Amino acid sequence: MGWKRAAWGAATAAVALGFGATGGARDGVWPDSQVGTQWPTFASIAAPESGGGGLAGWNGAFLGCVPSPRYAFDYACEYSDGEGRLGYVCVAAAEAGAPVTQASIDARVGPDDPTYGDAAPTAVCNAALAYRLSLG
Repeated sequence: MGWKRAAWGAATAAVALGFGATGGARDGVWPDSQVGTQWPTFASIAAPESGGGGLAGWNGAFLGCVPSPRYAFDYACEYSDGEGRLGYVCVAAAEAGAPVTQASIDARVGPDDPTYGDAAPTAVCNAALAYRLSLG
């Protein structure tokens, strides 16, 4: 039974690497290319902020997308400014290479959002996707 789990993990990792789904994949690989083109700044994301709202009027630039360690095709796409503040948008797609659209957005979190505190962006995105999936 253990070898099946190991084989599944290796296959999943190979697919993720094939699609550039590593934390260092920041050079136009899907979904970075779509998110960065559609929403180059945090303010350009046409979705309301989730949680308690972060830093008002903040507008960091697109940095790249970090894959969820839990769900395939679920990403925390990060935005940053020159002062090291980080905001992010959670996007999920049905499959690799699928179009990233407004409907792909599960959450939008600005820097200093009191609701999420020190939670990792991927953890918040995992919860947002799980919630969306529970709605059907």
